[in-house]
Amino acid sequence: MKHREGWLDVYRILLAVGWIDGQLDAREKALILGSALRDRLSASDLEQLEEAARWPLTFDDLVPDLEPEEQQFVYGMASLITALDGVHDPVEDVALDALAQVLGLAGARRKALDGLMREITRAGFDPETVEPDALRTQISQRMAGK
Repeated sequence: MKHREGWLDVYRILLAVGWIDGQLDAREKALILGSALRDRLSASDLEQLEEAARWPLTFDDLVPDLEPEEQQFVYGMASLITALDGVHDPVEDVALDALAQVLGLAGARRKALDGLMREITRAGFDPETVEPDALRTQISQRMAGK
């Protein structure tokens, strides 16, 4: 099976989102690392993610240079991660705002992406079985032209 190259930074950003409230809980960590595994990252990349998950990361630690598809996927997954624990935390809202700004997602495009992620959550999103390729495709198709 071919490994997905170049997505380590995407998953490092998602770890930073998981840490935004000061802790990376087990479900958040499982979603991020499980998705990376199902996304066929190399063994070396998976080891780096496991290590990175041990300590808080911030957006300042990361300098993303991502394609639009990657930006949308990162923001979409970040939205799902912040909602995963079922606790609405204003700190997470601020983090999503900061992430959107870092990624260059604004206005109608961000609003459409927020709406799509709420729709995916209501449709029964299961963090333990999420298939990153399918989620990425769904986001890309629905966000085309926005």
